[in-house]
Amino acid sequence: MIKDSFKAHNVIITVEISEELEALGSANEYSQALLNLLSNAKEAILDKKNDRAGRIQVQLRREGSEACVTVSDNGGGISDDVLAHLYEPYFSTKTGGGGIGCICQR
Repeated sequence: MIKDSFKAHNVIITVEISEELEALGSANEYSQALLNLLSNAKEAILDKKNDRAGRIQVQLRREGSEACVTVSDNGGGISDDVLAHLYEPYFSTKTGGGGIGCICQR
């Protein structure tokens, strides 16, 4: 769904899956959270205005009895002041943002 947009902006997504995993919960909410993470990563990469290709890596693995997803990129990371508020309801760094992209809890 988003492949063409990322390709047009020279952003490469790689996915590593250690084993077949199953997660319980709402597939729509899960996919929306992943889509928001990928979109935010792409925006961070494009904001850097760097000539090299953007890279986003998605890793799926098992940690004990839980499925774990890690998304990393070369967009510069999240500053400590933003990280401290990341899971607050409706928190956003974007002008006019509703902060409803993260539907997960830590």
